[in-house]
Amino acid sequence: MKRRDLIVIGGGAGGLVVASVAAQLGLAVTLIERETKLGGDCLHYGCVPSKTLIHTARVAALMRRGADFGLPAVEPVVDLGKVTDHVQAVIDHIQRHDDPERFRSYGCEVLLGENAEFVSPHTVRVGEQVIHGRRFVIATARVRRCHRFRGSRPPVT
Repeated sequence: MKRRDLIVIGGGAGGLVVASVAAQLGLAVTLIERETKLGGDCLHYGCVPSKTLIHTARVAALMRRGADFGLPAVEPVVDLGKVTDHVQAVIDHIQRHDDPERFRSYGCEVLLGENAEFVSPHTVRVGEQVIHGRRFVIATARVRRCHRFRGSRPPVT
């Protein structure tokens, strides 16, 4: 059985920061993400796409208000396909920073496309692998829950 100092479940923003720092500090870290890419909901479905769309709408509104800035006002022609391509380009640019090889270069083991299942308080199964962890960070933030384990303390609120 593989033994790790820290197992991070969830490869979104929170999990990536924890795994990166811990690995760079010399801990034996395993990062587990059930999707095939790192970045989580924020990068792929939530924060980044929505903020990019909001910024695009703001630019279109400013084009209409050109006269307020001493420029000719322009009614933008919105091509939703091109807007969608721009959103994807922004996601792709950020995704480069979430490359699994970057985390591996810090000494972090990265497991993608598999669920982590607790089989005991200090052991998870990921596919066919069984990994023992001294500590765990559950950074799966899709649904906020306080997980209770035998011996765990109540959450601080």
